[in-house]
Amino acid sequence: MNRWLALSLMSVALGAAAQTENQVDHVYADGSRYVGGWSGEQRNGEGVMTYALGGSYQGSWKHDQQEGPGVIIYPNGKRLEGTFHHGLHTGTATAPPKDKPSIVMTAAHSDRATTDRLQVAFGLQVPPNTPYDALTFEQQLIVKQAFEILQDADKPPYPKRGHGALLTILSNAQDYARLDHAVKFDILIDADGKPTGVRVLDTPSPEFSRYFAAAAMRVQFTPAVCAGEPCAMAYPVRASLSTTTHAAEQ
Repeated sequence: MNRWLALSLMSVALGAAAQTENQVDHVYADGSRYVGGWSGEQRNGEGVMTYALGGSYQGSWKHDQQEGPGVIIYPNGKRLEGTFHHGLHTGTATAPPKDKPSIVMTAAHSDRATTDRLQVAFGLQVPPNTPYDALTFEQQLIVKQAFEILQDADKPPYPKRGHGALLTILSNAQDYARLDHAVKFDILIDADGKPTGVRVLDTPSPEFSRYFAAAAMRVQFTPAVCAGEPCAMAYPVRASLSTTTHAAEQ
């Protein structure tokens, strides 16, 4: 999940950043915004990053990571001030793994001479039907890749029974859509773990978005935990839909 989800959780910049004497106002594809020092196409120097998933960081940056004195402001108003190293507050966990392999969910249709497999590639290599607290420490770090401000003791919002419920929704929608397309949604989760809305960033069609949103609003989540208290954050869904044809299995 810099950290990523589930489900491939990294922001891609939209267009060129407005730049003046190594200072930029840079908006990312997910709606996150950075204002501050910039060099070598990275965040460097003093700057403020406001995250679309919730929260912000103000302070020093080096090689695109939080480095040096700074302050995290969580969505619930809690603050974490101090010195950061490789994006983590001094004394917390090591940096998450950089590799973000994906898992592929396949739905087979056995009533055809050839089997159409609807693949949903999700950017999370973690067990799909496991709650967050039951994941290993390394798996939790993978989930956290999308949430740059979250520290070792913090937790992201997460489906109560694992992200498999979201994979099922995407697979069911793809059964009808049968498209090759990326999907990017943010599910807004309040401090009680209740979905309150879905932000659409990329979708194959309005109908696909409506189907996903209606089903996702019924999924139960555990809320994010920020500095020891529940907080409202968004849960990112990034998947690649594809339809491929294979010979029927014997």
